[in-house]
Amino acid sequence: MVSKKTKAQKIDTGTISFALKNFWVDYAGWGRARRSEYWWVFLFYCFALPFAFSFVLLFIGGFLAALTGSEIFFVLFEYLADVIGWAWTFATLVPSFCLGVRRLHDTNRSAWNYLWILLPIIGAIILIVLMCIQGDSKSNRFGAPRM
Repeated sequence: MVSKKTKAQKIDTGTISFALKNFWVDYAGWGRARRSEYWWVFLFYCFALPFAFSFVLLFIGGFLAALTGSEIFFVLFEYLADVIGWAWTFATLVPSFCLGVRRLHDTNRSAWNYLWILLPIIGAIILIVLMCIQGDSKSNRFGAPRM
């Protein structure tokens, strides 16, 4: 018989499914997040999903505009894509911040380093570098690494 603890240890934390699930379920946890977890979420929720959703809405609007000969459908669907995009941004704001903080914790840096984002251009570059640095392989002041 396998205990629950053994099953939990066998979960591969580097998969996209783990990262996307953990983004919503454990966003308030102040532990650590591996590089793969951070970048899978960033790739999927910040690029792939919004791009695909906007593309589909604008395609439908363009198709209806071409079908009817009126640009009102394209403008309507463009506006709808903007509204849904802003709603998505606000819905993922807190989980994204928490994931960024957990990523900084993995590199043994405090959440205050997230404030680099307030500096135009250079702050974003510094934060990207910090998010790309490999995390501590051993326990640090923010807990044990996820395996």
